[in-house]
Amino acid sequence: MTTLSAGANSTSSGRALPSPPPAEHASGQRKLDLLWAGVAILLPALLVSVAPVSTVDLAYGIRAGALVLDGAGIPRVDTFTFTAAGLPWVDQQWLAQVIFAAAFRAGGWPALATLWVVIVASIQALLWRASRSMGADARSTGVALLLGFVVAAQGIGLRAQVLGLLCLAGLLALVADRRRHPGRLWLAVPLMAVWANLHGSFPIGLVLLGLAAVEDVAARRRARIPIAVVIAAVLATLANPFGFDAWRYVAAIGTEPTIARFVVEWRHTSPFDLAGAAFYASVAAVVALVAVRSPRPGRPPLTTLAWLAGLAFLGAWAVRAIAWWGVGAAPVAAALLAGVLAWRAGSESGGNLRVTGPEPGRRAGPGRAGIAFVAALAILAVAVQPAWRPSPDGGGIGSRLVDAPAGIARAVDEATAAHPAARVFNAQRWGSWLELATPGALVFADSRVELIPASVWSDYILVSEGDARWREILDSWQVDVVVVALADQPALASLVQGDAGWRASYQDADGLVAVRSTP
Repeated sequence: MTTLSAGANSTSSGRALPSPPPAEHASGQRKLDLLWAGVAILLPALLVSVAPVSTVDLAYGIRAGALVLDGAGIPRVDTFTFTAAGLPWVDQQWLAQVIFAAAFRAGGWPALATLWVVIVASIQALLWRASRSMGADARSTGVALLLGFVVAAQGIGLRAQVLGLLCLAGLLALVADRRRHPGRLWLAVPLMAVWANLHGSFPIGLVLLGLAAVEDVAARRRARIPIAVVIAAVLATLANPFGFDAWRYVAAIGTEPTIARFVVEWRHTSPFDLAGAAFYASVAAVVALVAVRSPRPGRPPLTTLAWLAGLAFLGAWAVRAIAWWGVGAAPVAAALLAGVLAWRAGSESGGNLRVTGPEPGRRAGPGRAGIAFVAALAILAVAVQPAWRPSPDGGGIGSRLVDAPAGIARAVDEATAAHPAARVFNAQRWGSWLELATPGALVFADSRVELIPASVWSDYILVSEGDARWREILDSWQVDVVVVALADQPALASLVQGDAGWRASYQDADGLVAVRSTP
């Protein structure tokens, strides 16, 4: 995918290349390149530093990672809920959970917030390298990476997926630079092994490697290393605690109807919401760039078009997959944009577009020192950010959390203190938080939708909507405590408050906690 280039300094008529620019101009261009790199890397990092941290997928992962750190091993069955207790759990994201748990132990929520910033800054730096290796100029790269971040923002939260996006960015940099440094492509093998233990998106990396190998074969370039890397990378994905079951997990989760039914971000992307509108607009923009390039010299190869089409399909299939388009298509979009701008400039001066990549010996960007400097600025600028971000309960410093009702957690902890393994019917979006904040209780449901049986979700909906059978369902599950989110379950809140069998022990703006008052 590295045939795309932004160069415009050669002509088909054999005219001599322009003279090298003066040293002053070259120095100014390097400074401008560094400025664009700073914008493309630092601005997303700063935006993330002030964004709230969602606990929906993160909190239960911290608890699971802590189990591994404590020597209990990788979870194989569910022990967090009472509705799926004992069912097999393919915890494919165990390594991401260990990373989050280690950061949490080291510095709590501030450490996790800072880790998030470092991850995002690293993603942007790697995408910068990939774009420049594809031949894009600094301006086109900066614009494409910023727009890509905006499109991907919905799915770039602090959870296992963001580590998968980091792996994709690293792989894009290796693939884009494989002609100048073919030996480095072997780094893709350990990278894929790590990815297969971080997030279920690792097949995307294999597709990227496969397309790169196909492109090299079709162009009759030396493809021995890319082909060997693809084979080794496929085998490397089996280096996980679950073997082939990790692949089965990935195949099942994307087609599980229960997930699409109950989780909004797993539904097909609609153009009528903000994230969907941004996604489809960006796809249209890339299609327009391809259309402009197609009649000109240097049209994108079929492998590049296949890559873009595959990412666009994923983004349309599920809302959470938009992030893969935003990250994976950004370097290609940068090269396409640079190519169009270079062709326009070349046509005005009688020149044509170069499509063979950067000139031999040319650095693909401001250099390693420049990228390191920008990344260090990003980390430094946000390293102290927890000092001015209050924790949700006001009890010290920490990042702002979403779906982490501190008062509700304290009330549940008090209600279940004398009752080990108490059963808590909870608002689903708070399940992950309660699993971390009140580990002595068992919850009804959490964000692992694929693990919990569909019949349980049916009961959850009936109770949450205040169905006539709500009391019967709670009795059948022997529920001890009910946790209601007032914004999501107003009907249930009214029923619980008016029922003699339940006693409200706590209520705040978030919700209420009720304990069983009769056997």
